[in-house]
Amino acid sequence: MRPSVIICVVALSFAAVFVSRGAGQSSALSSPSNQPSPTSTANSPLVVASGIHARSLATHADGAIEGSIHGARLYFTAADEPNKLLALQQQLAAENLKPSSSGEGFTTVAGIGTPGSLGDGGPAKSAELNLRLDSIAMRSGVAVAADGSVFIADTQNATIRWIAGPSTSEPGVIRSIAGKWGPRQAVGLIAPMGLALDRAGTLYIADHGANAVLRLKSAGTSITATLELVASIAQPASIAGTPDGKKLFVASPETGHVFALDLDTHSLQDAFASTRSSIPHKSETGVGVALAGCARSFCPAGLAVDGAGTLFVADAVGNQICRLDSGNHEIKILPFGLKTPGDISFDSDGNLFIAEQGRARVVKIAGLGVPVNSVTLSPAATDFGVEPTHGTSPAFSFTLTNGTATALAGLNVNNFQGADPGDFQTISSSCLASLAPSATCLINVGFAPTAAGTRVAQLAVTYTGAANPLTADLTGTGADYNLGFAANQSFAATVVAGNKATYNLQITADSHFPAGSPYMAAFICPPIAAPTATVIPAGDLGPMTTCNFMPPTVTITPGMTTQFSLVIETTSRSTGVLGSVPGFFGNWLGGNRRLFPLLPALLAIVIIVSSSVRRPTPVAKVTSRTRLAYCLLLLTAAALITSCGGGGPRILGTPAGTANFLIQATVQNAQGTSLNVTRSLPLQLTVQ
Repeated sequence: MRPSVIICVVALSFAAVFVSRGAGQSSALSSPSNQPSPTSTANSPLVVASGIHARSLATHADGAIEGSIHGARLYFTAADEPNKLLALQQQLAAENLKPSSSGEGFTTVAGIGTPGSLGDGGPAKSAELNLRLDSIAMRSGVAVAADGSVFIADTQNATIRWIAGPSTSEPGVIRSIAGKWGPRQAVGLIAPMGLALDRAGTLYIADHGANAVLRLKSAGTSITATLELVASIAQPASIAGTPDGKKLFVASPETGHVFALDLDTHSLQDAFASTRSSIPHKSETGVGVALAGCARSFCPAGLAVDGAGTLFVADAVGNQICRLDSGNHEIKILPFGLKTPGDISFDSDGNLFIAEQGRARVVKIAGLGVPVNSVTLSPAATDFGVEPTHGTSPAFSFTLTNGTATALAGLNVNNFQGADPGDFQTISSSCLASLAPSATCLINVGFAPTAAGTRVAQLAVTYTGAANPLTADLTGTGADYNLGFAANQSFAATVVAGNKATYNLQITADSHFPAGSPYMAAFICPPIAAPTATVIPAGDLGPMTTCNFMPPTVTITPGMTTQFSLVIETTSRSTGVLGSVPGFFGNWLGGNRRLFPLLPALLAIVIIVSSSVRRPTPVAKVTSRTRLAYCLLLLTAAALITSCGGGGPRILGTPAGTANFLIQATVQNAQGTSLNVTRSLPLQLTVQ
C-alpha cells in the first residue's frame, strides 16, 4: 500500500473519533433527561392512600411503630367515614401501596360511625364518637404516644378520649380522660380540636371554642391528671410542638396566623411576623375564596415539627407547604403541586404525610424533615437540688447518642444557655470533636450557683449540620449561709496564759435551704493561723494550746440564726530543761554553754600531747593518716556533745504573742456528704 493511502486512512480515522466524541458531548449537555427535574427528586409526593377524604393525620411519636396494637404507621379520620378513627396498615404506608377506594388496607381503630358519647370502658371499636370533620382547615385532632396509646379530640362531645396502648392493663379500651365526660376538673373544654404530645407524655390541646391552649400532664397514665390553661389564643385549631417540649406552634386558620408559644417563659408571638411578606398571596379568584374558615391570603390548615424543631405549615389557600427555619426564621415555599393540603404529620424518619383534600388522597414526601431521635441528649432535664453559693455540686451525667449512620462532626458539648448559664459547668466529658455512628459519650455537668434562689439554664450541644442545638434543662437552687459574731462579740480576745478565750459566734442561713432536711454545718479545728512577728507558730495556736467548738456541729435552719461558741484553751508557762544529756557531764555542759566553742581546741591539744609522749613499751608505728582519723573522730564526738548539751532551761506552755487566724465551716447534706463549700471568719487571739 502506498504511503499516501496509509496517511489518508489514518487521518479519516482520527476525524471519525473526534466527531463521535464531540457529538457525544453535545448530546450529554443538551439531553433533558440529565437535567434536574422537580418532579423526579426524592422530595416528590408519593401517594400512599387514594379515594379517601382524610382530615386529621397522626403518626407514632418517637417512631415506636412496633408498640402499636394495630400494626399501623399512620392514623387518620375522614369526612367520608364520619365518627371513626382509621389506620393505614404499616406495610402499605412504608411501601407506598394504595388501598382501594372500598377501604381495603384500612383498619377501624375506634368508632362505629354513629354520633354519640357512649362506650367508655369497652373496646374502642364499639364506642360512639362525635367528631368535627366538615372543614378542611379545622378538624378533630388525633395524637399517638410512643407506647401506642391514641388520643382523640371528641370535639362535639367537648371531651378528650384515650385508647389504651398495648403495655397497659386494658389495651384497646377507650376512656374519657378530660372534658365533659372525663374526671371533674377546675378547667373545662368547649370545642377541643388540635392535639400534640411531647416526649414527657404531656398532651396539649387547642380548644377552638374556648380560645385557649390547655395541657394535660401525664395524659393517659393517671386519671387524676390536672387540666391546665397554658395560653389564650383566638380560634386555635391546629397545634404542634418541638420534640423537647419547650415550644408550641398554634394555628388559627380563620385569622391566618401561626403563634409560637415558649413554654418556659410563656411568651407568645406571631411565628411569621417578620417573614409574612415573603408568602405568596393568592388573588380573590383563587381557590382560597371558596374555603370556609380560612383567611383569604394565608390559611394554616395543618402544622408539623420535625426532629430539629423546624416548623412546616400546610397553606390550604396557597396550595403549598411553608417551611419556617427555627434558627434564622427564614421561610421557604415548597409547592409540590398540591391541591388544598390540610393536616400534616411527620413520622420518626422525617417523612411528611399530607392530607391532600383537593384530590381525596394522602401523600408522603420522603425525607423532607430531620428524623426524630436521630441524635439525642438524655435525660431531657435534671434538678441539681440545693447547693450553697460558690460551691460546686457533684457531677451529673448526660448521655449524647448518635443514632444516625454517619459520624457527627464539629461536636461542642461545652455550651450553656438560658437565664443563668454561668451557674453550670462541664466538669468532664468523654465527647470528642466527632462521634461515630451508633456511639454514645458522656457529659458530666456540675451546678455552681453564683447567687441564691432558683437558677435555670440549658446544656446545649451543637454539631455540624444541626439546625438547632440539642438541649437539656438544668435547674438548681442556690442557698447562702454565713458565719458572724453574736451580739457584742468582738473579733479579738486577750487572755493570760493558762486561761480560756471564748468567742460567741453564729451561723445564719437563708430561706433557700429545704425545711425539714437536716443540713449541718461542721467546723474545722484547730484553726489556720496567720501569725505576726513574735507570735504563735503558723498552723497552730502554740504548744499545749487547744480549741473546741461547742457544739461541734449545728443544724442549719432555713431563714434562722443558730449560735455556737469557739473556746481557745491556753497553757500556763513554766521553766524546764528539754533534751539534756543525763549525768554530771550533761548538766555541767548545760550550765556552761560558753565553753562549747573551746571544746574543739582543747581536743586538738590533747591529740598533739598524746602523740609526743614517749611510750614505755614499743607500739606499732602511728602514721599521719591514723592521727588524722583520730582527729576527725574526736572532732565529731565534740560536735555531738555540743549538740546534746541540752540548751539549758526553757519556757513551757503557750508563748506570749498575737495570732490572727481563720475559723472555717462547711455544710453537709442529709446523707453526710460535704457540699464542697466553706465559709471563713477572721479572729484574733492575744496571749499575755
